[in-house]
Amino acid sequence: LAGAFWTRPMQDGRSSQAMLDLVERMRDLRAQGRDIRIVALDRATGDPTDRDKVMAARLREAKIAVPKAIVIALNGNFHNSLAPDGASAPMGTRLRDLMPTALTVSYTSGRIWACMPDCGMHAIEGSKKSAAAWSIELEPVSIGDRRWNGIFHVGALHASQPAVADPHAPPPNAETGAMPNY
Repeated sequence: LAGAFWTRPMQDGRSSQAMLDLVERMRDLRAQGRDIRIVALDRATGDPTDRDKVMAARLREAKIAVPKAIVIALNGNFHNSLAPDGASAPMGTRLRDLMPTALTVSYTSGRIWACMPDCGMHAIEGSKKSAAAWSIELEPVSIGDRRWNGIFHVGALHASQPAVADPHAPPPNAETGAMPNY
């Protein structure tokens, strides 16, 4: 958690407490003998216009290394879209030959942790469509020039704060030990 990724000023879901908890749960399962691997796809280095190209290459390498593995990639809706093509094609488009099932996420409402531009909790409106939470609808869907194989309905969003408090924030109150509110 002391690394640059976890302590960068602009935090998002990739470095949330929920993501850290998921990584720790996968470590526990692996320690119990389960054949589970985690591959970090996103790298904050290099040309940002190559981000999806690099993520697609890392995912492809992981699949080639273990061809019979079930691969689950957690990433944003933009990145897993199966369209459009072109120089700035999203990761999903670059992996179409692997025949992925790409899902966009639908939610009813809730709160997210984001930097928009101020980092913190933000209310967000979701879909008006009624669907059971934690359900998958496998019908092709398009939004603008983006395309997916279906929708993963998750219900209301519940924000997870960064796993590491803002490294630029004032230290905890020396008398009470309380952390500042974020």
